[in-house]
Amino acid sequence: MSAADKARFIDTYVSHIEDAHLRDTLGDRLRLREPYVLLRGISWSAMGWTAYQSDYHGVRNPDTCATLQRYLRLDFIRQIFDPIRGR
Repeated sequence: MSAADKARFIDTYVSHIEDAHLRDTLGDRLRLREPYVLLRGISWSAMGWTAYQSDYHGVRNPDTCATLQRYLRLDFIRQIFDPIRGR
């Protein structure tokens, strides 16, 4: 999701929050949780990648395998965490 898409999504979401406190603190709450959400995504990708490298008997999908490999590339991980490091 691009920065502009993310901002547009959050603005739309905020416009539907009735509680003033929740609306006013959403940005801070998102900034606090974002690193953990990203880590969870990376760890899920690593678990999926590991399953694809083993005798995993579940559904195998070449697109999913390619996505997992892309998500685990160091340049991708740096790209998603760089905005957080710059705060």
